[in-house]
Amino acid sequence: WTADPWCEECQQAEDTVEHTLLACPYWSEERSVLVAAVGDRHLEVGDLTGMVCGPALADLPEDSMRRAKLLKEAQKLSDYFRDFVEKVLGRKKELERARQRR
Repeated sequence: WTADPWCEECQQAEDTVEHTLLACPYWSEERSVLVAAVGDRHLEVGDLTGMVCGPALADLPEDSMRRAKLLKEAQKLSDYFRDFVEKVLGRKKELERARQRR
């Protein structure tokens, strides 16, 4: 992240993790796969826990087939989230280095 308080990519007032991952319009294309995976709705901070940790064990169905399906879907969502974060943060670092060279 930059030492400046605003987002260099979209010029919003704050450059926070929440802004970068969930709201910055600059990253909307990268975010689109993740948004589609959660049902084409706006992502919120609360969604991130499920993406990183998966469902709570107490919330898993007792039926082994349904449980396996839910866990497979959760793993897929976690993979989408990991790929998204790696792309965005990697590109954000590249952009910051380019700005520093100017």
